[in-house]
Amino acid sequence: MCRNKYFSLLLFASAMLFSSCSNTRLTDTYLNNAYPKPLQSVLVVCISEQETTRHLFERRFANEFELRGCKAVESNSLMLPMMKPPLEVLQEAAAKRQLQAILITHLVATGEREVYHAPKPYMEKFYRGGEYYSHWRYRRSIIYAPGYYTRQQFEKLETRIHETATNRLIWSAVSESRDPESSQEIIEELAVLVIRELEKNGLLSEP
Repeated sequence: MCRNKYFSLLLFASAMLFSSCSNTRLTDTYLNNAYPKPLQSVLVVCISEQETTRHLFERRFANEFELRGCKAVESNSLMLPMMKPPLEVLQEAAAKRQLQAILITHLVATGEREVYHAPKPYMEKFYRGGEYYSHWRYRRSIIYAPGYYTRQQFEKLETRIHETATNRLIWSAVSESRDPESSQEIIEELAVLVIRELEKNGLLSEP
Protein backbone atom coordinates (compact mmCIF):
# COMPACT_ATOMS: atom_id res chain seq x y z
CA MET A 1 0.00 0.00 0.00
CA CYS A 2 2.83 2.37 0.83
CA ARG A 3 4.41 1.56 -2.49
CA ASN A 4 1.17 2.42 -4.35
CA LYS A 5 0.90 5.65 -2.37
CA TYR A 6 4.48 6.55 -3.27
CA PHE A 7 3.81 5.77 -6.95
CA SER A 8 0.68 7.97 -6.94
CA LEU A 9 2.63 10.84 -5.40
CA LEU A 10 5.34 10.40 -8.02
CA LEU A 11 2.76 10.57 -10.83
CA PHE A 12 1.24 13.69 -9.28
CA ALA A 13 4.64 15.37 -8.99
CA SER A 14 5.46 14.47 -12.58
CA ALA A 15 2.15 15.90 -13.77
CA MET A 16 2.76 19.15 -11.91
CA LEU A 17 6.26 19.44 -13.36
CA PHE A 18 4.91 18.74 -16.85
CA SER A 19 2.18 21.37 -16.57
CA SER A 20 4.71 24.01 -15.59
CA CYS A 21 6.93 23.52 -18.64
CA SER A 22 4.61 22.19 -21.36
CA ASN A 23 4.38 24.06 -24.68
CA THR A 24 1.03 22.40 -25.47
CA ARG A 25 -2.37 23.26 -24.00
CA LEU A 26 -6.01 22.41 -24.65
CA THR A 27 -7.87 25.49 -25.86
CA ASP A 28 -11.37 24.04 -26.23
CA THR A 29 -13.08 20.82 -25.10
CA TYR A 30 -16.50 19.17 -25.49
CA LEU A 31 -18.07 16.29 -23.55
CA ASN A 32 -21.29 14.42 -24.32
CA ASN A 33 -22.54 13.94 -20.77
CA ALA A 34 -25.25 11.53 -21.92
CA TYR A 35 -22.71 8.96 -23.11
CA PRO A 36 -22.20 5.94 -20.79
CA LYS A 37 -18.76 5.69 -19.19
CA PRO A 38 -16.01 4.55 -19.20
CA LEU A 39 -14.77 3.56 -22.66
CA GLN A 40 -14.07 -0.15 -23.11
CA SER A 41 -12.34 -0.24 -26.50
CA VAL A 42 -11.12 2.24 -29.11
CA LEU A 43 -9.56 2.49 -32.57
CA VAL A 44 -6.70 5.04 -32.46
CA VAL A 45 -6.27 7.06 -35.66
CA CYS A 46 -3.67 9.75 -36.41
CA ILE A 47 -4.07 11.49 -39.77
CA SER A 48 -0.60 12.58 -40.88
CA GLU A 49 1.50 12.80 -44.04
CA GLN A 50 4.43 11.39 -42.06
CA GLU A 51 4.18 7.65 -41.50
CA THR A 52 6.66 7.81 -38.60
CA THR A 53 4.57 10.46 -36.85
CA ARG A 54 1.44 8.37 -37.33
CA HIS A 55 3.08 5.29 -35.82
CA LEU A 56 4.56 7.19 -32.86
CA PHE A 57 1.26 8.90 -32.08
CA GLU A 58 -0.91 5.80 -32.31
CA ARG A 59 1.51 3.66 -30.29
CA ARG A 60 1.77 6.30 -27.52
CA PHE A 61 -1.99 6.73 -27.21
CA ALA A 62 -2.72 3.01 -27.51
CA ASN A 63 -0.32 2.32 -24.63
CA GLU A 64 -2.08 4.88 -22.42
CA PHE A 65 -5.52 3.42 -23.16
CA GLU A 66 -4.35 -0.15 -22.53
CA LEU A 67 -2.75 0.91 -19.25
CA ARG A 68 -6.19 2.07 -18.10
CA GLY A 69 -8.01 -1.11 -19.06
CA CYS A 70 -9.34 0.11 -22.41
CA LYS A 71 -8.57 -2.10 -25.41
CA ALA A 72 -6.84 -0.06 -28.12
CA VAL A 73 -6.08 -0.91 -31.76
CA GLU A 74 -3.77 1.24 -33.90
CA SER A 75 -5.10 2.10 -37.36
CA ASN A 76 -1.64 1.60 -38.88
CA SER A 77 -1.89 -2.10 -38.00
CA LEU A 78 -5.04 -2.42 -40.16
CA MET A 79 -3.49 -1.12 -43.41
CA LEU A 80 -5.96 1.80 -43.57
CA PRO A 81 -5.31 4.87 -45.80
CA MET A 82 -2.87 7.27 -44.13
CA MET A 83 -4.38 10.54 -45.40
CA LYS A 84 -7.98 11.44 -44.54
CA PRO A 85 -9.62 8.00 -44.58
CA PRO A 86 -13.42 8.31 -44.89
CA LEU A 87 -15.18 7.99 -41.55
CA GLU A 88 -17.26 5.15 -43.00
CA VAL A 89 -14.05 3.19 -43.61
CA LEU A 90 -12.95 3.76 -40.00
CA GLN A 91 -16.39 2.78 -38.69
CA GLU A 92 -16.34 -0.42 -40.72
CA ALA A 93 -12.86 -1.31 -39.48
CA ALA A 94 -13.81 -0.57 -35.85
CA ALA A 95 -17.13 -2.45 -36.07
CA LYS A 96 -15.43 -5.48 -37.60
CA ARG A 97 -13.21 -5.69 -34.51
CA GLN A 98 -16.06 -4.82 -32.13
CA LEU A 99 -14.42 -1.60 -30.97
CA GLN A 100 -16.72 0.77 -29.10
CA ALA A 101 -15.24 4.09 -30.23
CA ILE A 102 -12.85 5.79 -32.65
CA LEU A 103 -10.27 8.41 -31.62
CA ILE A 104 -9.15 10.65 -34.50
CA THR A 105 -6.47 13.35 -34.33
CA HIS A 106 -5.58 15.64 -37.24
CA LEU A 107 -3.88 18.96 -37.94
CA VAL A 108 -6.27 21.92 -38.30
CA ALA A 109 -3.87 24.89 -38.50
CA THR A 110 -0.22 25.85 -38.47
CA GLY A 111 1.47 29.23 -38.73
CA GLU A 112 3.41 32.05 -37.12
CA ARG A 113 2.30 35.04 -35.06
CA GLU A 114 3.81 38.02 -33.27
CA VAL A 115 3.78 37.81 -29.47
CA TYR A 116 4.27 40.78 -27.15
CA HIS A 117 6.13 40.24 -23.88
CA ALA A 118 5.15 42.82 -21.27
CA PRO A 119 7.79 44.70 -19.22
CA LYS A 120 9.00 42.71 -16.22
CA PRO A 121 9.90 44.32 -12.89
CA TYR A 122 13.02 43.28 -11.00
CA MET A 123 14.65 44.47 -7.79
CA GLU A 124 17.99 46.23 -7.83
CA LYS A 125 19.99 47.01 -4.69
CA PHE A 126 22.31 49.97 -4.18
CA TYR A 127 24.83 49.72 -1.33
CA ARG A 128 26.56 52.52 0.55
CA GLY A 129 28.74 52.73 3.63
CA GLY A 130 27.03 53.40 6.97
CA GLU A 131 27.79 56.33 9.19
CA TYR A 132 28.25 54.29 12.40
CA TYR A 133 30.55 51.32 13.05
CA SER A 134 31.14 50.79 9.34
CA HIS A 135 27.75 49.07 8.88
CA TRP A 136 26.64 48.63 5.28
CA ARG A 137 23.20 49.84 4.35
CA TYR A 138 21.31 49.53 1.10
CA ARG A 139 18.15 50.73 -0.56
CA ARG A 140 15.96 48.86 -3.01
CA SER A 141 14.71 50.15 -6.33
CA ILE A 142 12.22 48.50 -8.70
CA ILE A 143 13.32 48.66 -12.33
CA TYR A 144 11.30 47.51 -15.34
CA ALA A 145 12.91 45.70 -18.26
CA PRO A 146 11.37 46.98 -21.52
CA GLY A 147 8.70 44.96 -23.34
CA TYR A 148 9.53 43.28 -26.64
CA TYR A 149 8.05 41.24 -29.52
CA THR A 150 8.99 37.77 -30.73
CA ARG A 151 7.78 35.50 -33.52
CA GLN A 152 6.07 32.31 -32.36
CA GLN A 153 5.37 29.15 -34.37
CA PHE A 154 2.21 27.23 -33.53
CA GLU A 155 0.33 24.08 -34.50
CA LYS A 156 -3.31 23.32 -33.73
CA LEU A 157 -4.64 19.77 -33.61
CA GLU A 158 -8.18 18.51 -33.17
CA THR A 159 -8.84 15.25 -31.33
CA ARG A 160 -12.30 13.65 -31.49
CA ILE A 161 -13.82 10.47 -30.11
CA HIS A 162 -16.86 9.07 -31.96
CA GLU A 163 -19.08 6.13 -31.10
CA THR A 164 -18.57 3.42 -33.70
CA ALA A 165 -22.19 2.28 -34.01
CA THR A 166 -23.89 5.70 -34.31
CA ASN A 167 -21.04 8.11 -35.19
CA ARG A 168 -22.22 10.44 -32.41
CA LEU A 169 -19.53 12.65 -30.91
CA ILE A 170 -18.47 11.56 -27.41
CA TRP A 171 -15.62 13.98 -26.70
CA SER A 172 -13.45 16.47 -28.56
CA ALA A 173 -10.65 18.94 -27.92
CA VAL A 174 -8.54 21.45 -29.80
CA SER A 175 -4.90 21.72 -28.72
CA GLU A 176 -2.25 24.32 -29.49
CA SER A 177 1.50 23.72 -29.38
CA ARG A 178 3.79 26.77 -29.26
CA ASP A 179 7.26 26.64 -30.81
CA PRO A 180 7.31 22.82 -30.90
CA GLU A 181 10.78 21.35 -31.26
CA SER A 182 9.59 18.06 -32.80
CA SER A 183 6.58 15.88 -33.52
CA GLN A 184 7.67 13.67 -30.65
CA GLU A 185 7.37 16.59 -28.22
CA ILE A 186 3.84 17.36 -29.40
CA ILE A 187 2.80 13.71 -29.12
CA GLU A 188 4.15 13.31 -25.60
CA GLU A 189 2.57 16.53 -24.31
CA LEU A 190 -0.75 15.94 -26.06
CA ALA A 191 -1.00 12.39 -24.73
CA VAL A 192 -0.64 13.63 -21.15
CA LEU A 193 -3.26 16.35 -21.61
CA VAL A 194 -5.82 14.22 -23.44
CA ILE A 195 -5.58 11.22 -21.12
CA ARG A 196 -5.78 13.48 -18.06
CA GLU A 197 -8.95 15.12 -19.47
CA LEU A 198 -10.54 11.75 -20.31
CA GLU A 199 -9.86 10.55 -16.77
CA LYS A 200 -11.34 13.72 -15.30
CA ASN A 201 -14.49 13.26 -17.38
CA GLY A 202 -14.84 9.59 -16.44
CA LEU A 203 -14.22 8.25 -19.96
CA LEU A 204 -11.10 6.42 -18.74
CA SER A 205 -10.27 4.84 -15.41
CA GLU A 206 -7.07 5.80 -13.63
CA PRO A 207 -4.30 3.14 -13.81
